[in-house]
Amino acid sequence: MKQEIPLSAGSISAGRLVVELELLYICAHCALELNWQKSGLRLPYILYILNTENLDWNQVFLWLDKSPNTAKCFYILLTLFNEEQLFNVSDDRLNDLANYAPGINYINRRLLTRFVKKHLLLGEEFGVLLSESNLSIIWHELLFGRFHPTVALFVIVPYRLLFPSAAKKSTV
Repeated sequence: MKQEIPLSAGSISAGRLVVELELLYICAHCALELNWQKSGLRLPYILYILNTENLDWNQVFLWLDKSPNTAKCFYILLTLFNEEQLFNVSDDRLNDLANYAPGINYINRRLLTRFVKKHLLLGEEFGVLLSESNLSIIWHELLFGRFHPTVALFVIVPYRLLFPSAAKKSTV
């Protein structure tokens, strides 16, 4: 399958990613960049693609197999969209997707989907304790951290919140 679709308008030519790759790219970019305002603007487009395009799910899973971080992001979004009845995903497909998203356990999934729902879908303000910078630390540790999800939640996240300079030095 080609990864780019050629487009042209008069003398101008360009390329567009195939819809499956575009979808995964946008999901991953939202999660990695974690700009709450920009990511909130991308969610309607992700939903548009999911609800209007006839996706080749085999191709989606082939690409997710090569990128576990993208799989985690996609899994979190699809889980949330399914829970909020914005996009229906079969339990089998969600279970298959969970296999491509290592390190996401039940608690982490619930927390991450809640953050996305509360701050991206509903647009709620950040609080004093759960500030935008604290939420970014929690988000990156739970989604992209190097530690077991339980260790990340109960040891690494509190450490990073108490010592934010340590979080800035860590890499994703």
